[in-house]
Amino acid sequence: MYKVLKIDSVVDCLILERINKFVVSIIVNDTINYAYLCNTGRLHQYIVSGRRGYCIRKRSGKTSYRLFAIDDPVGYAAIVDTNLQMKVFEECVSKKLIPWLSKCLIVRRNVRVDGVVIDYLLECGDRMVFLEAKSAVMRSVEGYAMYPDTRSLRGERHVRKLIDIVVKGGSACILFIAGIPFAKAFKPNRDVSELFYKLLLKAVSTGVIVKAIGIYFNPYDSTICLYDNDMNILLNNPQLNG
Repeated sequence: MYKVLKIDSVVDCLILERINKFVVSIIVNDTINYAYLCNTGRLHQYIVSGRRGYCIRKRSGKTSYRLFAIDDPVGYAAIVDTNLQMKVFEECVSKKLIPWLSKCLIVRRNVRVDGVVIDYLLECGDRMVFLEAKSAVMRSVEGYAMYPDTRSLRGERHVRKLIDIVVKGGSACILFIAGIPFAKAFKPNRDVSELFYKLLLKAVSTGVIVKAIGIYFNPYDSTICLYDNDMNILLNNPQLNG
């Protein structure tokens, strides 16, 4: 387990309800406020009335706070802010905390490939690798981190583009960031999207690298921890399971 980031000036809150895709009503110091949520997933396991959340103050905008983590019943807190998940990933790469990326450097963010924006272009020794990160903030009853929690046309488009990159001779990776504490493994959510699952199988068979890491927020010392730098991938296919 590695402590990757320290979050300054954390504000505790209680969740009330999700107002829309990007706004959650919260209580801070017995007063109702509104927090920005950077995550388009449903997050139905975490946006629960009365659940404790963790925010940082915003300097401008229509909301006063940014909600970045929410208490998890397993312990500690799930990181729901996708931008913060990306920042943690970048710190992990910079600090060489992910062994399978130890020879890689981040060259660019938000790289456009044939009209599709991919999160990262990495330089890994003598090859360039396109990497797309996906936020897995859902826990199955068995304790697996899962994606997606609602159908994602954007996610499907990204996997198709990564497959196309590899077919044309390039290198590509899809990384699932399990933002929940102590997930046993990562597993695609077939109940929500059978199509995404099939696309992921095709990606693996084509040569797209599929990986997952696990992170959580520790509210006791306001740090974000990396607890698994190469999480097992379960695809319900004995020939493809990691």
